Amino acid sequence: MAARLYTASDDGKKHRTGGLLAWEEFSKTMTAQLKLEKPNQKGSMRQKEIRRLWKKDPTNPDRVDK
Repeated sequence: MAARLYTASDDGKKHRTGGLLAWEEFSKTMTAQLKLEKPNQKGSMRQKEIRRLWKKDPTNPDRVDK
């Protein structure tokens, strides 16, 4: 089951939950790291690699250990 990314509050607004915040932090960190390691890599390829790494990352709340 996928983690809920937003939760409704009493004021009716949506607020981010831990899963989305973890992804944003991971994505931001990895983007900076990959830009340094592979400066000529296309953005789309970088995002593809980040998504692949996210599936294995221990901070991913949806990660399934196999």
